[in-house]
Amino acid sequence: MVSALQHVSDFANLFKAFIGSNYLSMPFAFSQSGLALGFALLMIIAVLTDHCCYLIVTCKQLMVESLVNDEDSGSEASLDGNGTIGQNSSSNNNNSSPYYYNDGFCPDALGPGASPSTTNTNNSNSNNNNNNNSSNNGSDGAADDASHQRRQTDALHRIVTLGDIAKFTYGRPGLWLVNASLFITQFGFCINYFIFIGNTLHQVLSLGRNDTDTVAFQAYDYHTQAEQQNSDLDGFTETPTWSVPPLWLLVCAPLPLFLGFALIRNIRSMGSVSVVANISICAGVVAVLAVMLHQFSVSDTVQQATGATLPVYIGMVAVSYEGIGTVIPIESSMEDNRHNFRSFLRGSLVVVTAILGGVGTIGYLRYGQDTRQIVVQNLPTQSLFVVILDATLILGVIFTFPLQIYPVIQMTEKLFLARYSVSPEEQEALIASASVQLDSDSPNNNAANDAHALLSTSTPDGAPTWMRNCLRFGIVMCQLAMAILLRKLYAYVSSFIGAVGSIFLAFVLPCAAHLRLVWHRPASTQQRLVLIKDATICGFGCLASITSLFVTLAKIFEPHFFG
Repeated sequence: MVSALQHVSDFANLFKAFIGSNYLSMPFAFSQSGLALGFALLMIIAVLTDHCCYLIVTCKQLMVESLVNDEDSGSEASLDGNGTIGQNSSSNNNNSSPYYYNDGFCPDALGPGASPSTTNTNNSNSNNNNNNNSSNNGSDGAADDASHQRRQTDALHRIVTLGDIAKFTYGRPGLWLVNASLFITQFGFCINYFIFIGNTLHQVLSLGRNDTDTVAFQAYDYHTQAEQQNSDLDGFTETPTWSVPPLWLLVCAPLPLFLGFALIRNIRSMGSVSVVANISICAGVVAVLAVMLHQFSVSDTVQQATGATLPVYIGMVAVSYEGIGTVIPIESSMEDNRHNFRSFLRGSLVVVTAILGGVGTIGYLRYGQDTRQIVVQNLPTQSLFVVILDATLILGVIFTFPLQIYPVIQMTEKLFLARYSVSPEEQEALIASASVQLDSDSPNNNAANDAHALLSTSTPDGAPTWMRNCLRFGIVMCQLAMAILLRKLYAYVSSFIGAVGSIFLAFVLPCAAHLRLVWHRPASTQQRLVLIKDATICGFGCLASITSLFVTLAKIFEPHFFG
C-alpha cells in the first residue's frame, strides 16, 4: 500500500518538473499576444500538454508490450533496432488483445488503470492455460514463462527513456532528434539563468538609474520610452554616486558557483539543492504577486489580441511547461503508484497553469505594453522588500542550475568521450540482470538503476577525471559566452528554446510516436479519430515551431539589440 508521504512525494516531483523561473516572463508573453487571445491559448496549450504527456507514457507502455511479445516469439526486435509494433508477423500474432482507447488518451483493455504488463500477463496465462491439459510439465513451463514475462515487463517499465521511445519508433534519426531537442532546451535554460541573474543584479544595483543596458532590455517596440521604466521609482531622481558594473560583467557573476555545480557527478546528491530551489521559487511566486497587486491599477495600453508577435508568445508558453523531458523517468519511478499518475499529472498542470496565467494576467494588466522581459524589472527597486525578492529569485535560479545542466553534461560526455563508454553487450547484460533482480526479494535495485543510466545516456566513467572536468568547464564557459552575447534577450531566448526544443518534445514527438505505434491496427471509426487527432496535434506543433522560430529570430536580429 502506498503511503501518504509517497503520494505527496510523487505529486511534488511532477509539480517540480513543470515549474521554473519562466513564469516571470509571462506578463511579457501576454504583451506579445494580447490578454484575451493569450489567456485562451494558454488554456489550449495546457490541455495539449496534459494530453501529450500522458500520450508519451502510453507509447512507453505499447513499446514495452511489443518488446516482451517479440522476445517471447523469438523476434530480433530490441531497443537497439528500428522495430515498430506490427513489424513482423510473430509480433502481430502475439498481440491478441488490442488496446481500446478511452477518448483517445489511455489504454483501457481491462478497465480503468489497466497496463500493458497486466494485459500481457493475463494473455500469457490464458494462452498457457489452454495448453495445461497436456501435462503437468507443461503447466510448470507456462508458470515459468509468465514469471519471466512479468520480470521483463517490470524491468523495461523502469529503464525505458524518452530517447528509447523515439529510437524504437523512428530508429536512430528519432533518437538524435530527441537528444538534440533535449540538449538545446537544457543548454538554453542554463544560458537564461546567466542572463536572469545578471539583469536582476543590474536592476538592484542601479537603484533607479536610467542605464543604457537596462533600457535596451525592454521590448523593441517601445524602447524609446525610457522615462516610463522608472515610473514606479517615486522620489528616486538623484543619480547614485557609485558606478554600476556593466551588464555583461554582472552576467559573469554566478560563474564560480556554476563551475562548481558542473563538477557534481551524481544527481542524487542534489536533493538538498532541489529543496532550496523549490522553496525559493514558491516564495518568489507569492512575493511577485503581492508586489504587483499592491496599489494595483489597470494600464491604458492593454490590448486584447495581437497577431504580429503571437508566435513569440507560443514559444514562451511552450517552454514554460518544462516537464515533458522528465515525464517518463518520473512515471517509471512511481512503481506501485502508477495508477495515480494521470490524476497527479493533471493536478500539477492545473497548479502550474494557474501560476502562469495569474502572474501573466496581473502583470500585463498592470504594466500593459510597458511590461519588461522579466517582470521584476518593472518593480520598484528602492523597496527593501523587492530587493529581498530579487535575492530570493536569484537564489532559486542558482540552485536550479545544477539540475538543468546535468543532462547537457551527460550527452556531451557521451558524444566526446564515447571511447570510454560501456559496450552494447555490457548494456544488455545490465538490462538482463535488472530484470532478474526485480524478481528477487532483495530491496536493492542497483542493476535496474544502472541499466536506466546506460540505456540511452551512458556516462563514460572510465574517462580521466581531468578530461571530464575540462569538458564540463568548457560547457559552462560556452553558456556564459552565449549569455553575454544575448544578455538583453531573455524572453526571446526562451521563445527560441520553445520553438526549437520544447514544442517538438511536448507536441510533435508524442503524437508522431503514437501514430507509428498504432498505425497498423484494424480500421474503425474510433481508430480513425485517434489517428486524425494525432496528425492534427503533430501538424499544429510543426507549424507553431516553424512560425515561432522565424518570428523570434527576426526579433533577435533587430538592429536595436545589436546596434
